Amino acid sequence: MTDENLTRLQAIQQHIEDAKYSDFDSSPTLIYNEIVSLNAWKSFTGKLMAESKRELLEAKEAAYNKILTSGDKTSKTLATSLLKDYISTKAANLQYEYDLAERTNSACSHSMEGMRSILSALKQEMSSNMYQSQHQ
Repeated sequence: MTDENLTRLQAIQQHIEDAKYSDFDSSPTLIYNEIVSLNAWKSFTGKLMAESKRELLEAKEAAYNKILTSGDKTSKTLATSLLKDYISTKAANLQYEYDLAERTNSACSHSMEGMRSILSALKQEMSSNMYQSQHQ
């Protein structure tokens, strides 16, 4: 993942973490715009998940190949679980990037669901207010 994409991913995650209902001022337009942004971010984070997963798997493959082709007999006699742990630690940054992309993608989905619920509640409130004003 490029530094630029990682920075953008972290900014999206921070935006979601910092969002408050008061930011939308009970405005259906602001909520709608937020849903549109979240939808675009979901697409972006999904793409980053795929790219970072590929990078992670390539790094793991390279680490396994290095162990298998090395002349070091010690690494070949280690338990499989230890080798897997060792390789995972070698790819820790790539795993972090994948995990962050995955969690941010999920946060986008949950935030969109929340925004839709808020929008529905606002529509219902507006409908009730219109009904009450017509029958007074």
